[in-house]
Amino acid sequence: MHFHKNEDDVTGRVYAVTKKINTKYTLLISGDCCLVDNSLIKRLYKQIDYQDTDFIKSKKKLIHEGISIFKTNIWKRVNKLSTKDYQKEHPGYVVKEHPDKFRIGKYEPLKYELGKKFRLSIDTESDLDFFNKHFAYLKSKGKKFNLTNVIKSKNFTFLNKHVTQKEANARDKQKYVILTSVSKKIGLGHFSRSKTLFREINETITSKVKIVCLGKKFNDKEFFYKDRIKFINKISDKFFLENNKVIIDLPQNLFNNLNNNKINKKNIIIIDNFRNLEKPTFIIPSARKVKVDKNDNVYSGKDFLIVSRKILNLISYEKITKKNYLLLSGSSKLSLKIINLLKKDKKIKLFLGRLITPSELKILKKMKIEYELNKVNYFENLSNANNVYCKFGLTAYEMILLNKKPIIIEENESLEVKKDIKYLFDKGLIKLIRNNNIISKNKKINLDINQSLKKIMNIIK
Repeated sequence: MHFHKNEDDVTGRVYAVTKKINTKYTLLISGDCCLVDNSLIKRLYKQIDYQDTDFIKSKKKLIHEGISIFKTNIWKRVNKLSTKDYQKEHPGYVVKEHPDKFRIGKYEPLKYELGKKFRLSIDTESDLDFFNKHFAYLKSKGKKFNLTNVIKSKNFTFLNKHVTQKEANARDKQKYVILTSVSKKIGLGHFSRSKTLFREINETITSKVKIVCLGKKFNDKEFFYKDRIKFINKISDKFFLENNKVIIDLPQNLFNNLNNNKINKKNIIIIDNFRNLEKPTFIIPSARKVKVDKNDNVYSGKDFLIVSRKILNLISYEKITKKNYLLLSGSSKLSLKIINLLKKDKKIKLFLGRLITPSELKILKKMKIEYELNKVNYFENLSNANNVYCKFGLTAYEMILLNKKPIIIEENESLEVKKDIKYLFDKGLIKLIRNNNIISKNKKINLDINQSLKKIMNIIK
């Protein structure tokens, strides 16, 4: 086999594979498609052998775009003509840009192959989610995971329909940088939102995007693109000049340190903070419409939430269990209120975030309270739980989008947070604890991740 590596491939393995069928012909499977049926290979082979050409190609767009067959001895010519980086990475461009150098025959597709109804690629994390979901679904139905069955099922197109196929030879790529921070004191909220924005830019815009994180190095096993995150101690004077778009998602104390002259520019997008500046764009990720004096450059409300697409992949179709969970992520601490809740109800399963301190773990062990630490797939448990307790923040929105009504544990909340909690409660999206009773209202609105992220990207582009 011959491999072409692709640095944007989320799997980090293979972009294009060429497999020798016999001494005369070779099959090319590019990153545009990852499912190949034997029946398709036989049709390709039969048609190219009959026409005696170097390549065969359909004049119409195919659902399995990216699969082709060519004469083995012609590959040397393809390699010789691959002088540019994008040609080396995408060998199909050589044939497209030098048609006079090859004999190109016509491929006659079957009816089911016509059209590009949905993506059959694994170029992004969302594509990987799409195929993993199909694999699990077809397995549960006792069906084979193949091209024909995936096309027939069409169940999970919502997972990767937003992905834009990047142009291999696109020029003048914009440079996006997301400035954020993470620590025990401020938690994971800002960093998590930054990862969500990174993924959206990477999957929908032909651009270069990276994360710059203020603070000590933080190893996040869930983040695929390790080479595109940089940790710094302070922001240089050149930082705001070197990138086409700068997205800032910092806690308020760090944001307050930024000079107005540096951030009062049209290429600046500020998340979850506000100043009375006219040039930057402000996005307040709250379901509640936030009122400010000048709101023509401020976006908030249920259509501008920033929540990871991983929730879409984890929405459960299983029956609800009787289990209850308490989730403490980020910088949430073991307060007296939380400890009393765990003491009172021994059936609550405790999930702890990655920033929990050793001293807090000692308290739990001393009180003989069981817990799970740093469990990567805890959302799978939460998706079919009976009740989920958590503090207000990004986690609460994630639970809402998992079709849960999280029970919010309130402790010393700011005025703005109290307004957010009241709004979500009045709309029937969360539950509250009052006088040792859990109360809630009927649901009045729905939140849509795809809608929110689409609106966010329209602002960022």
